[in-house]
Order: sequence, then C-alpha cells, then structure tokens
Amino acid sequence: MQILGMKPGHDGAFALLQNAELKFSFEAEKNSFLRFPPISPSSLLDAAGLCDGIPDCIALGGWSKGPQRADFSVGAGYLGVGREHARIGTTKFFGKQVTLFEGTHESSHIWCSYGLSPFAGTFPCYALVWEGRIGRFYCLNEDGSVTAYPQVMVDPGGKYVFMFMLADPSYVD
Repeated sequence: MQILGMKPGHDGAFALLQNAELKFSFEAEKNSFLRFPPISPSSLLDAAGLCDGIPDCIALGGWSKGPQRADFSVGAGYLGVGREHARIGTTKFFGKQVTLFEGTHESSHIWCSYGLSPFAGTFPCYALVWEGRIGRFYCLNEDGSVTAYPQVMVDPGGKYVFMFMLADPSYVD
C-alpha cells in the first residue's frame, strides 16, 4: 500500500508512506528556500520520481485560497475536526483509479503532532495547535474522535509575527 500525501498552499509538502513506512518527505521551504513557498510542478516530478509506481491512495491536506478565506477551500478546507470534516472517495491519478482522502488543515496539525509525539498510542491524549489561525486544545479519543475546546487565542501566528514587525520594520512576512 502506497499513500502519497500532498499539502498544498504555503509551506507545501509531499510525503510517501509505503506499507506503513515513511519513504520520503520533503517540504518546499526546507533547504534554505524561501519562507511559505507552495509545492510546484517540479516538486510533483521529484515526488513521482521517488515512487515505485502510481500510489494506491492520495491524501490531500486541506487549505484555503487566500488569507482568512475559509469559504474558498482546497480539499476539505482549513478548519474543522472530526469525521464530518474528512472525505474519502476515488479519483483518477495518471489514469489509475485511486482512493482520495481529504482532511482539514486543522486535523492535519492534530494528528501529525500526535503521531510524532512520544504519546502516540495513548488515549485519551491532549494536544495543542498553535499556528497561524488556530490556538486551541484538543482531546484525542480511542475511537478516533477529537474533541475541540474553545480557542485559547485566535490567530496566534499573526500576533507572534507582529512583534517581529514592530522590532524590525524591514521584516516582511
């Protein structure tokens, strides 16, 4: 089973899981590239060159087109947690019928931080997402459900970068 993950928008990325093993992961902004770049056609060619064929599943991370545009979504969108915000279907990918999984950007933060933590496999587990638009705690439950608590802070990323802009007027984000 091969699953190709794609994260569109700024800080774009590709990752491939093959039989539950991470084969590669690369992000557009790593290796001294510009901050916030999207994945590009050459990124797709790089990812395709590292695959052993057409993936069985494409996992598309949700996004929004433009700042503060939750109504103009890519995939499952930016905000939302839980099964009602995920979509599973099929699509053609280079002529092959594949499974398409779409999850929200918010859910991606939650499950990636959980999966990379020393607490993976432990339930219930609590997580904090502190990023551009979201500052919230969550409870991850054994049945795969997620309880989202009220926001601690709205737009923490914008508030954080504001301090840099005050200190250095030449700083552009």
